[in-house]
Amino acid sequence: PDGATVVTGGDFSPLRVWDVKTQKPKFDLPPLHEAAGCAFSPDGRYLVTHYPGPDRYVRFDLTDATKPTADWLNGLPQQPKGGSLWLSPDGARIAIQAQPHSFVYDLTMKPATELAKLPGVWTW
Repeated sequence: PDGATVVTGGDFSPLRVWDVKTQKPKFDLPPLHEAAGCAFSPDGRYLVTHYPGPDRYVRFDLTDATKPTADWLNGLPQQPKGGSLWLSPDGARIAIQAQPHSFVYDLTMKPATELAKLPGVWTW
């Protein structure tokens, strides 16, 4: 989010959060499945990842790097491979680029509540 942190990962490997300046890993997140997309909240507190299939989103709270917590987000549409995710600055809303529509959801509700559906918009 600030250019000092980046995340990498792939086929059943852990998501690894890196310090760009030192080029050393900060910590690993559990290998839940092959990550298809991810996004940081602008403040760096949250990282949301999507794994292939419906209801396969996880929001990690990175406040404590020694013990990141995971929150499964249910009720969200499947994101196509290569699609994009965006988080609001407070990590409470997510925008998902899905085909043939894009969506905005409120993550403070359980399950997540759809706030907007943008028909026909899937390339931004």
